[in-house]
Amino acid sequence: MVRRDSAALANPTARIERARLMLTAKRIDSAIGEVERLPGAEAADNWIADARRYEAAQKALDLLETTAMLEPNRLQDSTGHSVDQPSPLAPTAPAEEPAPEASEGA
Repeated sequence: MVRRDSAALANPTARIERARLMLTAKRIDSAIGEVERLPGAEAADNWIADARRYEAAQKALDLLETTAMLEPNRLQDSTGHSVDQPSPLAPTAPAEEPAPEASEGA
């Protein structure tokens, strides 16, 4: 069994380092949790609010991207007209090979 030193895990420097690693790994919610558990976390209220907005924007972008790829027939431009563009995930028809050229002098 591996035992962790809880004092080392609760160390503010270690918490900040873990939060940085979590941000790098796109684990925004976990990074926010680490910052919220810091002593004096109220000083980071603006950062926490910004991080939550960033996370919400990323989730919205992921949803838009997924919807656009899975539902290309329902895409509309800003005026409400259908957008006729295949999804990048749509299978493409195999390219036809050029017909062989007739040899000259045969």
